[in-house]
Amino acid sequence: QLDRDNPNLLPPEVFPRWDRLGAQATQAYQQLTNSITAQQQRIHTEKLMPIFVINQAIQDFFSKREYLNYGKLAILKEFAQTAQHYWQIDNRLRENGETTTSLTTTLTEFIKLLRSGIITANPYPLSKTNTQEGKLTLANIFQYRSLRGEHSWQFWLDTGSPLWSKGGAAMLWGAPLFWRSSCELISTPQTELEMDKQRLARILRDLQARATKGIYLCHSELSVNGTEQLGPLLSLIYRQNY
Repeated sequence: QLDRDNPNLLPPEVFPRWDRLGAQATQAYQQLTNSITAQQQRIHTEKLMPIFVINQAIQDFFSKREYLNYGKLAILKEFAQTAQHYWQIDNRLRENGETTTSLTTTLTEFIKLLRSGIITANPYPLSKTNTQEGKLTLANIFQYRSLRGEHSWQFWLDTGSPLWSKGGAAMLWGAPLFWRSSCELISTPQTELEMDKQRLARILRDLQARATKGIYLCHSELSVNGTEQLGPLLSLIYRQNY
């Protein structure tokens, strides 16, 4: 039953010659309709967000993990993480009064973005993208350097972040202790500051070598939690000629 706001899966008996579906297909279809009905009731009573519905659907239909290899489990995990980040942004927009769209419209836009490939649950697609097709790559510092690619233009959206000197949020705690070059160094605030400067210089040289036309540095004075950002690249932001 086609309805944008209240779609409904009809029972199999309403279809002509539904008996030709077979017992296995009919049982699977009824399992799907029962799960959707249960989730709809929980949505109306508990006001569940879509990410909880997605997680429950994964538990209901992919509970037999012995039939799923690591690649398929990774896809489900990445999809759940993508949906979680998407609705976290939507919640922030609603809390700040930036959007008044309905939840149905937001969900529809999410599906459209997935189908069009603008956002993807797989940050590392198997097929190589052609740089001449005008596509975009969304990544943080660590991911972009790991891809070992290059682009005509780079747009870095959080230049004021202090994570630039730390190599990004993916920097492992205590990782410099295992570097060969730091075996003879004693960990002090001065040595850590010097290593941060050297790491930042390597990052900037690496990113500059991967941009064939130019780099745009975008800056926000406040971080996502509202605190003032005092990153090491602020001197580039405040300069008039850069």
